[in-house]
Amino acid sequence: MKKNGITISILSLVVFLFFIAGVDSKEQDALDLYLQQKVHNLNTEYLVALNGYQMLADFIFDESIKTPEVLQLMTEANRVSAHKDQTRARLLHHLTPLYQRITALNFRQLHFHFPDSRSFLRFHRPEKHGDSLVGIRDTVVKANTTRQKITAFEEGRILNGFRFVYPLLRGEEHLGSVEISLSFSALERSLNHLFAKNYLLLIDRRTVEEKVFREEQANYEFGPMPDRYVYDREVLQKLMAADCGFDMTVAGKLFASVEKDRKNELDHWRSFAYPASYAGKSFTVAFLPIRNHKQISIAYLVSFEEDDFPAQHKRHYIFTLVLLSLIFAGGLSFTLYLFLTRERLEKLSATDFLTGIWNRSKGSSMVRLEHERAIRYDAPYSIVMLDIDHFKKINDTYGHEAGDMVLKNLADLVGRSIREVDFFCRWGGEEFVIMLPETSLPHSLLFAEKIRALVEQASFPHMDRVTISLGVSQFTSDDSEFESVIKRADLALYEAKSNGRNQVYPLPPQHA
Repeated sequence: MKKNGITISILSLVVFLFFIAGVDSKEQDALDLYLQQKVHNLNTEYLVALNGYQMLADFIFDESIKTPEVLQLMTEANRVSAHKDQTRARLLHHLTPLYQRITALNFRQLHFHFPDSRSFLRFHRPEKHGDSLVGIRDTVVKANTTRQKITAFEEGRILNGFRFVYPLLRGEEHLGSVEISLSFSALERSLNHLFAKNYLLLIDRRTVEEKVFREEQANYEFGPMPDRYVYDREVLQKLMAADCGFDMTVAGKLFASVEKDRKNELDHWRSFAYPASYAGKSFTVAFLPIRNHKQISIAYLVSFEEDDFPAQHKRHYIFTLVLLSLIFAGGLSFTLYLFLTRERLEKLSATDFLTGIWNRSKGSSMVRLEHERAIRYDAPYSIVMLDIDHFKKINDTYGHEAGDMVLKNLADLVGRSIREVDFFCRWGGEEFVIMLPETSLPHSLLFAEKIRALVEQASFPHMDRVTISLGVSQFTSDDSEFESVIKRADLALYEAKSNGRNQVYPLPPQHA
């Protein structure tokens, strides 16, 4: 009996150790997948914010710079050397109102250049001109050489920035180029507003020391990792002055942990996410390398947010070990009972049985409540209606079970991408509705584009990519009933699908 007991104990211990190994592997895989998703999210966030500014820069160029008046002035500047100063003054006078407007939108520079990449007019320093940018501003040289628009982050000799450089062409005649540049502070502001996280740009110290004029290196300052990176002083001051919850002390402690544990990733400019803790709080820090137009990494975009998932993951792991220990040591058996309370029943009745999110009945109720609040406090809200493109074809090609899986995966992806204050429900079939409280139409369009990009980039099992179309509308004081806001979103969705699908379409009130 004793021998059998020992044998059973040994076998139990062996089984227990196998369980522990399996649980450990599963838990580590889950954490790795979660951290990979954080990096993927940071890349998507960066592209969404940058693409928004790129579309705005394209609009500024097309509507206000690539005009007959500006092209005529650049023609005169190229042909009549004796009148360059007068032409420069006329161009400065003509576009100063535009420059004031775009700086209010957080753009940093408006800069015109000749075809040989000599500076013609810097709106931030109109007195400085005539200097060659060859060997100094590669994006300008490339735009003038290829006569193609160049979009890239560039360190510069004075200020770094996300640069949009456009060739100026009048027919076949090349008149030069113009740069509209964006500082990181503008991008950070949009990122923080859209995704409610803190962001920093860490610029390679060696690049700054090699590229930036020595007298201009005072524009940068050292931080927690002084041997590797520097910060843009102006950007950092604006960030610390803003009421966005940024704390440089916390950032410094987190970065110190990262440098200690992830030196290899930093040495090779790899993207990664790192769970860290400070002062009793848990954080996830994600690093995304930023490349210049030569595809050389010269900076890191870093996001850091309070995130209890890694700590919960650890607690879950410990709990699992304790539970297994109790099972194997004492033969504990237990049964879980679900006590159906009234609250539980109400939740079940308001839940879509397939996707697990709220159903249309609950959605209508929540939109109605938000609509009443918006009328009472004159607060904006927006509705985003989305529809899976060619969903019937998915069902016909892969079967209804595959279609159901697409609906579930889509609901999970969107549900993880919205704010806590937002409301997400299945409206019917392959249609979903997202309500965005306290959100105006421009911000809801950026949010909708974020969702569209996430879905397009996501992997759905056993099929090619899945895309969605989205219609967006915003409540106004003219909307006496919430149905009118939803109707506009539905009409906008119809326009998005009619115009080719896989796009976001806004519908202002006057188009209802």
